Amino acid sequence: MLIVPAAAGTNPNALALWDQSPAGAAAWVYLTPQEGWQIWIADEARHVRFTAGAWVEVPRSGIVRIRTLTATSHTLEAVDLGSILETTGSSAVTVTIPPEATVPFEIGSLINVTQVGAGIATVAAAAGVSLNGVVGGSVALDGQWSGAALVKRGADAWIIQGALAGAVA
Repeated sequence: MLIVPAAAGTNPNALALWDQSPAGAAAWVYLTPQEGWQIWIADEARHVRFTAGAWVEVPRSGIVRIRTLTATSHTLEAVDLGSILETTGSSAVTVTIPPEATVPFEIGSLINVTQVGAGIATVAAAAGVSLNGVVGGSVALDGQWSGAALVKRGADAWIIQGALAGAVA
């Protein structure tokens, strides 16, 4: 079984199975993945889940993936789920929580943000998204080496907790 690359011209993200059935000619069979399907990739020792139209790695228990953000802005995406996003530069960085219609994170999704560099890290809710009850709100982290946890609590509703520079406004 193989996962067809997302950039493939035909059957992107499909599961490809080689059918060597005695009743018919040997051929590839393609299964279109459904939301929530999970598979174990034995030769890579990885567990992946089909979420929001893409195969994303499922974090192993007790292991948190660290993603380094080098740009001055980042909109959360499915691959960020369960990760620690680290801002490492000297320039300010804004991490934006997208609307449910753009990235349908599950309720209870957890994403951590840590400001490692001197540049101020700010978490902002996109239009129509609430952060601690403030629609379109934003808040900066408290400074270098501070961090915060983002938890989705409902459709377009998130909570931020941690070392914040002030209230969400």
